[in-house]
Amino acid sequence: MPMLSPQTMMTLRWANACGGGPDGSHVTILTGHVTSMSFSDVSPHRKGLSPLYAVFDRVIKKPLYQVENEDYEILLRGLLTTAWLIDDFMFDHDYYGAEQYLITSASSKTSIGLTSEANHALC
Repeated sequence: MPMLSPQTMMTLRWANACGGGPDGSHVTILTGHVTSMSFSDVSPHRKGLSPLYAVFDRVIKKPLYQVENEDYEILLRGLLTTAWLIDDFMFDHDYYGAEQYLITSASSKTSIGLTSEANHALC
């Protein structure tokens, strides 16, 4: 991967970065916060989204990265992140006083993430 500096527009082969993104084999980003472990996309279309959806890991720097698990990580990372954000939001607002609440989601994986004990342990 080439050296990155902030405010660089570049197109990356999608398998080289792991984060929430489009279908396809490549993604064009405007780099923001750049570290040896990750970088962010500060493109205007990401404005207003949680920063968690704009961070890309440099997988070569991840000690637990395994190429055979890449498809699972790409699929589940964003969904479990969304579940965590929803649960954290509800926790911060004391669940609006509700003892129970129902959330519908087009993603069964997000729903699973919301109900997982591991997710509750993070809060």
